[in-house]
Amino acid sequence: MKNTTRQLVQLAMDNDPEIDPHMTKEFLALLAGKTRRRNLISLKASSAILDCCELTVRRMVKRGQIHPIRFSARRIRYDEEEILRIASQGIAEGVQND
Repeated sequence: MKNTTRQLVQLAMDNDPEIDPHMTKEFLALLAGKTRRRNLISLKASSAILDCCELTVRRMVKRGQIHPIRFSARRIRYDEEEILRIASQGIAEGVQND
């Protein structure tokens, strides 16, 4: 991919309010061919890391604060890196990611 094309894609993503910086970084890495294998964890493990109950994690998913990876209706996993980032940095108050 040409550098100018990559810059145009990045500019478009930076100006879209529905795309967070983490998603932009992941997408640009994918375009560059730098994919990584995600370490996926369960709801129980996610709630343990966040030190909250499983219902709270489900509510965070519903609000768009956590992005689940769905394999089926019952098999749902979470990106460990995202959960650890939320556990260490928290979520900005008043921000809704609908």
